Parts: sequence; structure tokens; C-alpha cells
Amino acid sequence: MKSETLEINGIICKLTPGMVTVKYSYTIDYNDISRFCERLKVLTGSLYKRSAKSWKKELIAHNMLFNAGMFESHVADTDLDDHEKLYRLICYNILYFIHKALIWLNDEEED
Repeated sequence: MKSETLEINGIICKLTPGMVTVKYSYTIDYNDISRFCERLKVLTGSLYKRSAKSWKKELIAHNMLFNAGMFESHVADTDLDDHEKLYRLICYNILYFIHKALIWLNDEEED
């Protein structure tokens, strides 16, 4: 497979063997990330071994870091690597858990 480009809702994705690069991933609203990842998984078929949920966790982690002003030049685009290192996957899970906890706390405050 040579490099291809795919567009989903105005977001450019560069497909290469073993990796999907989502350009300007910080522009994806948190509420749309799940649908975006599901659509990306459908469009790429079985080319990539990671699940849409794993991609979702990585995109949320990148967006959290970007929105916090941390490592902006490194997290503005997201590389969804099939061979992601275990420690990074663990970090994505931790940040995803924090994200979910913050949403829950926000909902509790509104009641």
C-alpha cells in the first residue's frame, strides 16, 4: 500500500502502511471523535489492527494535551500507529479516564 489521503468531515487523514495521520486532529470536537473513529475504521477496512476505540482514546489524549497548551507542535496532528508503544497506550488510557471523570464531575455539578 502506498500513501493515500482520505477526508472525513473536512479532516484530512494520510494513510500509510501501519499508520494513519490525522491532520489538525485538535479541530475534532470531543463529541464527534467516536463517530470519526468509527467512520475511519469502516473506510480503512482491515488495513489497521488497532480498534476504533483505541484510536478514540489517542485522539482524546492528544486533544486534551493540545487544549491544555502542552506539546502543541507534537499533538496538533495525531499519528495512529499500529505499533504504538505500550507505555503510550497506557498514557492514552489514563488521559481518557481523566477525560471521562471530568465529564462525569461536570454533569454532577449541573444537577
